[in-house]
Amino acid sequence: QFGRLGFDYNINNRNSITVSGNYVHGEFITRDNQQSVIKDSAANVLNNGHRLNDSKNKFENYTGQIQYRKTFPTAGKEITSDFNYNHSFGSSGYLNTTENSLLNSTTPSPYLSNYMLNTGSSLSNMYNFQFDFVNPINDYTKFETGVKSNYQHSSNNQDNSFKTFADADYKPDTSLTNHYSIDNLVTAAYVNYSSKIWGIGYQGGLRFESSYYKGTLANKNQTFSYQYPTGIDNLMNALFPAVYFSKKFSHNQEVQLNFSRKINRPNFYQLMPFVMMSDQQNIRIGNPKLSPEFTNLAELNYNIQWGKINYLTSFYGRYTESPITNVSYPQAPGSLILINTFQNGKNSYAYGWENTLKATFFKNLDVTANFNGFFTNISWNPTPTTTTSNSGYSYTSKLMLVYKFPKNISFQVNGNYEAPKIIPQGTTRPQYYMDATLSYNYKYKWMFNLLVSDVFNTKRVGTNYVTPYYTQEMSRRRESRYIRFSITYLFGKMDASIFKRAKQQKGDNSQMDMGGGF
Repeated sequence: QFGRLGFDYNINNRNSITVSGNYVHGEFITRDNQQSVIKDSAANVLNNGHRLNDSKNKFENYTGQIQYRKTFPTAGKEITSDFNYNHSFGSSGYLNTTENSLLNSTTPSPYLSNYMLNTGSSLSNMYNFQFDFVNPINDYTKFETGVKSNYQHSSNNQDNSFKTFADADYKPDTSLTNHYSIDNLVTAAYVNYSSKIWGIGYQGGLRFESSYYKGTLANKNQTFSYQYPTGIDNLMNALFPAVYFSKKFSHNQEVQLNFSRKINRPNFYQLMPFVMMSDQQNIRIGNPKLSPEFTNLAELNYNIQWGKINYLTSFYGRYTESPITNVSYPQAPGSLILINTFQNGKNSYAYGWENTLKATFFKNLDVTANFNGFFTNISWNPTPTTTTSNSGYSYTSKLMLVYKFPKNISFQVNGNYEAPKIIPQGTTRPQYYMDATLSYNYKYKWMFNLLVSDVFNTKRVGTNYVTPYYTQEMSRRRESRYIRFSITYLFGKMDASIFKRAKQQKGDNSQMDMGGGF
């Protein structure tokens, strides 16, 4: 269930206050049935079995926002200030029942059952404050500045216990039990200036951003933290400059040259030291030791338009410090169970060429095609004293076709292909799928939409690991092919602007947007 309420109070024609809030509540229940066969190198079956996973999760979220906006007689000049508070709570529980066969056994039951029980809860409070000032000096010159601060405190508890076929009661599993809390504070100040000289548009900005993170595993007396900056040594990890140049030529041509530095912080699932998915051979778990990655990016773009045809080509290079990567290793020496997790690599670099073509044919057919070819090199440390790397070429391609029939009927097809990409210990598996949508708009009030997702049932993600200790091919999919039919009826007249923050409406001209990850 989802509900939202908001209102504007116009103090006068230059000052307004917006108050809004929303509430979300829900739960979902899932059941997975996994079959497994384990063989030795001679293809002899060592084990047959299956696992049944039953889970139930609930979540609840409250959000409140107060925004003040002041405009000036100069068009586009404004001050905005807003405060957001977010409170969320969740609970989860699942039971894994695993049955393994006893081959060539005289035991009356050919299968032995093991049970794993998990209960968890999460609580989070987030506070966010932002102040921005925009001053258009003239038609092509603009000055922007602002500050932003975000603080989050969250706690997550997960208690695991297990029981074998020989046990009467569940026993605690301390290796998978975690009581984890996070304190995360990010504060930033930015300045941005854009103008034009000799027909060349330029935009330059600098953001100073301090980062503090502390994670605590209370039940294991472990603490993980990072802070930027702590001094001159890592001052560059708090400075994020960006420079953009653009020049327009005759015949609807434009050239752009961009340089920027960005930060990408690990997300919730990458940090949490909890099991997120598992089968009998793999455990996927987060890594609380992760720190952010820092990317230096350069782009050269050329865009041209001939009538109803638009072509954009881009050459780019990217160098990343401490890249967040996927790694896998045995749970113990000689173990058949692999731990799949995340780790900060040493560095990585990539360069590539991306092309996008948009065109309209026969008045009714819109075509959008994209191709991106690139080279990637990743260096990482499998041990504190050794460094290894992996490199290779890859590409992605996308094609979208939209045909507009008479009487407001349209048909759309989206196709995607991703070739294997480099990861530290191997490559990803190729991913390819196609979606199809048929839409009908009746008098701009009723909208009917029929979607077939993953038409050929091919959408999967996976990895091919090759290490000195093991090789593994793994693939997963979130959902199979499905069909969805929806009907929408529009009534009344709604002004959605009261639900939009002014900064979001400004788009890419904001230095906050240029920073990435904040």
